[in-house]
Amino acid sequence: MGFIEMFPESDKIDLAYDYLGKVFLTTKNYKQALGALEQIKIKNAGVYRAIQRVAYYHAIDLFTNLKFSEAIEVFDYSLQYEKYDNDLKVKAYYWRGEAKYRLNNFEAAVKDYNQFILMPGSYQTQYFDLAHYNIGYAEFKSKHYEKAKSWWRKYIKMEMDKDAPTVGDAYNRIGDCCFVQREFQQAINYYEQGEAYLEGAPDYSLYQKGISLGVLRKHDQKISELNELIQKYPNSNYVDDALYEMGKSYVALNDLDNAIKRYKTIKEKYPSSSYSKKAMLQLGLVYYNASDYDNSLAFYKRVVNEFPGTQEASESLLGIRNIYMDRNDLDGYVRYTKKLGSFAQVDEREQDSLSYVSAERYYLETKCDIAIKNFQQYLKKYPQGMFVLNANYYMADCLYKQGDKSDALKAYRNVTSSSKNIFTEEALIRSGEINYAMESYQEALNNFRELERVAENQTNQVEARIGLLRCYAKLQDADNIIEAAQIVLDDPKVAAEIVREARFIKAGAHMMKGDSEQGMAEYGLLAQNPQSAEGAESKYLIAQYYFDMGEYKKAEDEVFDFANKGTSHQYWLARSFIVLADIYEAGEEYFQAKQYLQSITENYKGKDDILGIVAKRLSNLEKKMAVSTAEESADSLNIQ
Repeated sequence: MGFIEMFPESDKIDLAYDYLGKVFLTTKNYKQALGALEQIKIKNAGVYRAIQRVAYYHAIDLFTNLKFSEAIEVFDYSLQYEKYDNDLKVKAYYWRGEAKYRLNNFEAAVKDYNQFILMPGSYQTQYFDLAHYNIGYAEFKSKHYEKAKSWWRKYIKMEMDKDAPTVGDAYNRIGDCCFVQREFQQAINYYEQGEAYLEGAPDYSLYQKGISLGVLRKHDQKISELNELIQKYPNSNYVDDALYEMGKSYVALNDLDNAIKRYKTIKEKYPSSSYSKKAMLQLGLVYYNASDYDNSLAFYKRVVNEFPGTQEASESLLGIRNIYMDRNDLDGYVRYTKKLGSFAQVDEREQDSLSYVSAERYYLETKCDIAIKNFQQYLKKYPQGMFVLNANYYMADCLYKQGDKSDALKAYRNVTSSSKNIFTEEALIRSGEINYAMESYQEALNNFRELERVAENQTNQVEARIGLLRCYAKLQDADNIIEAAQIVLDDPKVAAEIVREARFIKAGAHMMKGDSEQGMAEYGLLAQNPQSAEGAESKYLIAQYYFDMGEYKKAEDEVFDFANKGTSHQYWLARSFIVLADIYEAGEEYFQAKQYLQSITENYKGKDDILGIVAKRLSNLEKKMAVSTAEESADSLNIQ
């Protein structure tokens, strides 16, 4: 760098940039390596090959750190020089497709995956089979069901590991495509094949197979399949769904006793399930059809009392009205509705509905300013209205998008404080997110705990567990951190970046408890890949730990190994070199220590605390060197 700055017009400048690019590449500082290579004015094939390679690895680094849009741009740049290295070219198309998929740009992702598959050399990569599987998902999410089926069938045929969970998942997804296309018998055949994969989602296979049989009016077989699901997988997320569907089939078979038994089981065992209010509504209907008006009325009224403002409450009111009419007690119905407030009175309900629909229209048109005002007016006028939950949730969503997190949180609380509803899970996620951002970690923890308790959506359950882990980390609750982290790590469907984060937090918790052996073991696993932020920091922490323990040789080895492996996270590499300077200082090798610190000062470009740390170290070191020199001079005089 010094030569380049001093002699920018030298005829050796291209050679200097070439050397500089190689240095940065060796340390895996791809961004700066790319910058150096681009400065070379007269580029030959070797330089272009290097640019392709460096750009590819820089894009991979960006992808690893979840910067998908930036990664796509750099993959594009690498592919400008695709003729120099076919292997990198092939892989770039695959990973660019992955980045586009992560951004939900499914059409563009499919194009890249397809180009990857058709390229010479793609078959030899580890991504060839997976590309077929991924195209299936991209087409499925684009609702191109025939195409999705075709790609998943190809994947199943070519996947060498026939026991892989992804094979089971592919069978289930083909079943889903058939189900959507109303090819129910074919769906059943594929779900049966998916069920055989115990590491996949066999409970889902059984549930969907049962639903398909129900659509075909094979209710006995449907009940048998759903009962098998409950027996084999009693902790499945689909148990309450299965009980509800069994109840519907028993009603279709006119077996009302068994229908009642299933609906009551839902209410008793899964009170927070979204099926709880549906089950009670069905109980009201079943008892009504059996002419048991007392029990019917009791369940209908429970729905109205426990779940006001819901669709089930509105349907229950109709059932209650029918019972009063059958008993020729219209006055009794009027007296009952007057006790309920505005949402149960016909005229008020009509006004309520019109007022809400007006506000909702602005929300759907993304006119949030007007929508918020209208929702506020609606809630003020109809505090017990039919659409209170909807109004609060949509208003919260608007406030959130406008950055008014505090008021959004209040509206979300109105949703989460009500009984379980269709908005509960999303409102809890947002509440946890807002509280976490506002550093109200205990409140966020409560949100994520509740979410984990009520979540029926598996993705939301995972979100809850990740949220719990992060909150425990902020609260420095080491025991709960370790437990929460292990739950996340044990989930095979958790994304790689979350696995890294969980392991890093867990390592810190072990260190917090004084269990350095476990902590260092976890850091060691992360440090194997210093290209990730967690891996780079772990590598530094290991070196710092050995230094603190007085094991200077081990600390030194870690720093040099870090430098050899390289990383794009230059901050942690610089911190490691500061540790190296500390090692030399501790060994009274002051000149060596000073050289490393000065090197950081001259070469580090980050805008953070590194240069400040180095300046302080240099100042202290200069004082020690001065004292050492004075002592040596005194000794020399004494000898004379």
